[in-house]
Amino acid sequence: MAAFFSPFSPSLAQFGGLTAVILVAIGFLAIGSLCAGRQRIAEGDLVYGWALVSASFTVFGMVGIGGFTALAVILGLLALVAAILAIRRDGRLGPAGAARLLLLGLPLLILGASMTATQWDELTNWLPNARYLVEYDFYPRTGQPASPSVFPAYPYGLPLVVFFASRLTTVFVENAGSLFNVLLYLSMGLFVARLVSETVQSRPDAHAPHRSSVSVNMGWGLCAFAGLVATALNPTYVSRLVFSNYADAPTAVTVGFAATLAWFMLNALSDGDEQGARSYAWQSGLALTAAIGLKQVNLVFLIAMMIGLSAVVLRDPTIRWAAFAKVLPRL
Repeated sequence: MAAFFSPFSPSLAQFGGLTAVILVAIGFLAIGSLCAGRQRIAEGDLVYGWALVSASFTVFGMVGIGGFTALAVILGLLALVAAILAIRRDGRLGPAGAARLLLLGLPLLILGASMTATQWDELTNWLPNARYLVEYDFYPRTGQPASPSVFPAYPYGLPLVVFFASRLTTVFVENAGSLFNVLLYLSMGLFVARLVSETVQSRPDAHAPHRSSVSVNMGWGLCAFAGLVATALNPTYVSRLVFSNYADAPTAVTVGFAATLAWFMLNALSDGDEQGARSYAWQSGLALTAAIGLKQVNLVFLIAMMIGLSAVVLRDPTIRWAAFAKVLPRL
């Protein structure tokens, strides 16, 4: 019996890796919650913070001064300050129900913590890219050892999570990306559950579909539903992809947030709420930043979304082109 459960029981080191990933996610949450503003979709805080950190590493990597560990320490201190300021502003860190859903999802995270990498692309490029960051503290470049990765120029959004977790534990946390994928899915599940509950309890204002007239209590039952939305009821929940360092699962989440927030932006423009439209555009832009930081082909989603938004503005007489053009740079 012990031999049967052994592959599903994390070691002490694997528990350390899980703890490190949760700490990294809390850091992203803090940065995202502060930078996205008070009037934000709080379930996207994890994505917003991740986008800003990923963009910071991209810019820092272009400059090419120093190593990534120093930048990680600076961002860690900023995350601590952001957490304090966000809690003072909102009374909590992150979206309502996040702590409950994390507890409910803990068995899934513990199961993921005991897993090892098995997928082809993980072993040929995703994990070698992450390993390179850990070993050389920078992106592959002239003057440094060649990367063993098949695709060393792939975006490093997800390998950065492995880098952070590995720096915290001082060992290479090869399943950090898969654990982070689960947290991203839970964030999206929380978002969908709240929207469903708002729609059931009170239909949004007919003139402002982006705005709900009720405040949802994210109790244990609704949080459990959020967990089911993210897993059992989710048509894109494929364990082979979620429990891996593949960029497919986080692409689904980031593009999902970006498209929904962009739709809210259009609704706000239709209602004449330009301030709300600017806020949604900024949040959608952050989600798109995270998506493009995952795979270069994700730029196609940005282009397709811009074409779709333009088509809606063209067909909807209640949305002025001038107002749309004002918020577009935020995307």
